[in-house]
Amino acid sequence: MVPTTAPSCPPPTTNNNNYKVVILGDDGVGKHNLMCSILEGKPIQDEFAPFRGIKIFPYHYQGKDFYFWYIPHHLPKGRRRDCLIGTDVALLVYDLSNPETFQFVLHEYRDLLTSNGFTPAMVIGTKWDNDGECPEPEALVKQLALKFIPVSAYTYQNIEQIPEDIYQIIKQ
Repeated sequence: MVPTTAPSCPPPTTNNNNYKVVILGDDGVGKHNLMCSILEGKPIQDEFAPFRGIKIFPYHYQGKDFYFWYIPHHLPKGRRRDCLIGTDVALLVYDLSNPETFQFVLHEYRDLLTSNGFTPAMVIGTKWDNDGECPEPEALVKQLALKFIPVSAYTYQNIEQIPEDIYQIIKQ
């Protein structure tokens, strides 16, 4: 699946079957691998290089068209905030093996709320590549009542759950 490059941030859609899903997280947390695993519907075989610039991935699920937006955090703040407007659901991605990346996700979520107002979100913990216990989600995830999903793009662990959870959020 080849992403579409967005030269600028178009206005939010008014079509009831199109939904904007933004992917937010620090560098190196596995956003690209996560997206490739979702779009291809299988575990990834190789690590992918990070994206450069804004990318949009179309994805059809249950009669709805999701547009996954990868918005790099190094964009100028004004342009980045413009790109967050119109978000229907946010995927807040952090690396389970690096708790510091969770703090970055909180910063990203605050920016989203400032730009877009209340926005439903899910916290995705990546790199859950072992058979052991998954770390407990951060207390703040529980406090904010956000859904937490630990995933592995390499084993496809819980990846198939993400589109269904997005769909359920949109139906509410």
